[in-house]
Amino acid sequence: MSLFSVFCNEKRRLEQLIIEKEKAIANAPQGTLRVSSSQGKVRYFWKSNGNENGAFIKANEMWLAASLAQKEYDSAVLPVLKKKLNAVEKSLDLIDSQAEEKLYDYLAPARKALVTPTIPTEDMLVERFLSVKYTGLPFKEDEAFIMTDRGDRVRSKSEKIIADKLFRMGIPYQYEFPVQLADGKFVYADFRVLNKKTGRIYLWEHLGMMSDQNYCDNAIRKIERYEETGIFPGGGLILTYETATLPLNTMAIDLTINRYLV
Repeated sequence: MSLFSVFCNEKRRLEQLIIEKEKAIANAPQGTLRVSSSQGKVRYFWKSNGNENGAFIKANEMWLAASLAQKEYDSAVLPVLKKKLNAVEKSLDLIDSQAEEKLYDYLAPARKALVTPTIPTEDMLVERFLSVKYTGLPFKEDEAFIMTDRGDRVRSKSEKIIADKLFRMGIPYQYEFPVQLADGKFVYADFRVLNKKTGRIYLWEHLGMMSDQNYCDNAIRKIERYEETGIFPGGGLILTYETATLPLNTMAIDLTINRYLV
């Protein structure tokens, strides 16, 4: 996660906390809490309406003492949260993730042609990603002829669903991309995909026949070989699954794409 993303998440967290604290303070009982301790016994009093000593809070009214104590704590925390939010917002201005891109975008076309930007633009990242040429696995004569919306031939309806979602969302992908593993041998990832914002590349494996024991064993071994190469699920490796009784969940595909690729 980029530093800019970290600060954005912290900004959202602080904003939510501030809203919660302000609401809690507004809904809390009026007045303040006085705490008295004598001979090891603690007593609580509710100070309100100018009553300096306050009214004694009985044992069955401890909710009132807790509410007053929480209000005072929240009232003390609130300005600290606002101060932190102000600092985070200033930091975000300084580390604007798009500042360098904006400077490049503002250049006249004739100057752009002469300049290499500090951070590659999305178009540059996509061009670089798609410029990698490769040869995928050949299809057998008896295999189903399944075409994606982009015009790629794939091996299953589930792969078509994934490819079509990637295509509709403008996410660059390459189908059955060869990957050399730590043992020197190659495997073919179902998809090689690019996050255009971060420039990060992921491999996406869809394990579509997990009900079949032989297929399942081979899939697990393939994942282990990825891990031996330093490519881990949740890191550089995206995994989706289905079985004969649990077909591909398209909502899960959307969540996966939103999590890693947009």
